[in-house]
Amino acid sequence: MLRVVKSADGSKRLNPSEATKYVFSIMFSPTIMLLIGGFTIASALSKSNIDRILITRVLSLAGTRPSIVLLAFMLVSCFASMWISNVAAPTLCFTLVRPILATLPAGSRFAPCVILGIALAANIGGQSSPISSPQNLIALQEMDPSLDWLGWFAVALPVSGVSIVLIWLLLLASFNPGKTIDGEDLTIKPIRPPRERFTAKQYYVSFVCILTIGLWCFEHKLEYLVGDMGIIAIIPILAFFGTGSSWIGWAV
Repeated sequence: MLRVVKSADGSKRLNPSEATKYVFSIMFSPTIMLLIGGFTIASALSKSNIDRILITRVLSLAGTRPSIVLLAFMLVSCFASMWISNVAAPTLCFTLVRPILATLPAGSRFAPCVILGIALAANIGGQSSPISSPQNLIALQEMDPSLDWLGWFAVALPVSGVSIVLIWLLLLASFNPGKTIDGEDLTIKPIRPPRERFTAKQYYVSFVCILTIGLWCFEHKLEYLVGDMGIIAIIPILAFFGTGSSWIGWAV
């Protein structure tokens, strides 16, 4: 309407019809489709409670030693941030750690240590997979030569692993969470493993998510067939929304 959009060579101003087509061609790209697919997977994992069940099951294996419990929460927060965003993941982890915090003695240094560890680990998780943060997808799109998911993981996962260990050691040295303010050894209340079993819906969501992520990892070998990762992102959208919102449990 304001005629501020110019042609590619800058020789003329585009009319409203031409400008609209140009703007929407830029707004909707394979990268945007990949982002939508990532959001769909994250929502499916959250709505079906798969994230909570798996995280609780892993944390139940951490035992009662403060240092190991801290590392377990950090690893879980980092891994969850790879798939359900680095905003939702620490929120979920904090919900699970609250019962532990309620049993700690007054002035315990474990509480600020584990909360800070969860937050920092979630930030590390934000770089670990292409769909964990929107800027990762933008970087992936701009790379020349292009990089597939396996290439991303080959670089990001070792860096993330080393970062988690270094942050964990720094937190242990800074807070000494294994001791109370009286200098006594601190014992953490263990987390009970979930008793509920996977339902048919949860198995279905898990299968679709694993299939989609697997295809993303090997997209370069399937490029002749699918063309781009954005096409693969249609799979979870069709699988979850196309099967009916009431079956998945989403309000549309």
